[in-house]
Amino acid sequence: MEEVVGSAGGKQGRCLSLNEVSISLAPSVVTTNVQSKLCLFGRILSSRTFIDKDVEQTCSNMRKTRVKVEPTEGTLAGSNTFRFVFENGSFSKRILEHGPWCVKGEILVLLSWSSGFGVKELAFNSIRFWVQIHFLPLDYYSRVNANVLGALAGKVVFIELDEAKPVTWKHWIRVQVQVDVNRPLCCDCYFKLANGDNKWIQLKYEKLGEELRSLYLDHG
Repeated sequence: MEEVVGSAGGKQGRCLSLNEVSISLAPSVVTTNVQSKLCLFGRILSSRTFIDKDVEQTCSNMRKTRVKVEPTEGTLAGSNTFRFVFENGSFSKRILEHGPWCVKGEILVLLSWSSGFGVKELAFNSIRFWVQIHFLPLDYYSRVNANVLGALAGKVVFIELDEAKPVTWKHWIRVQVQVDVNRPLCCDCYFKLANGDNKWIQLKYEKLGEELRSLYLDHG
């Protein structure tokens, strides 16, 4: 690139080439680590427009803790997209793990903080649900079977089952899954027992309110 000499306000100036003014910067390890613990990104799936103050008030009531909500900048973020900053890393983790959440009746999709957000668009296309697997015979209680059944709902994130401690078992197995918002929910299935009989299994989704129910169950 050629050097260009110009003038501004009657003064001669020298415009530097791109190679001359380009510098190299590295992300801060400290701030990257802090943001990964204290920050979440979220998008409200709605045709309505929300402001950060309304979202902040709703989120503060979720866990009775202070949270700072800021609208994200840039066209890649999309509308109704916010950055959530918590005082304590344990709160951000609980909010992410104990969803789904709604803001004024509309679904809030949350993602963990990602380095480089704003450079590329984040995909707000899934929600974490806790799913209860009901009517599974006790001799079929296993993490392998729980993973197979949980996968009917979505990508399995966590299985709440200690196979070696039946004293901790409930009447269901609890599995956390990442569910695609564009797919209908799987609510039941059958499997064949050792004696050849078909056994019905029910999947119950925790915190499936009317808003989420209409979004998922009305797909079909």
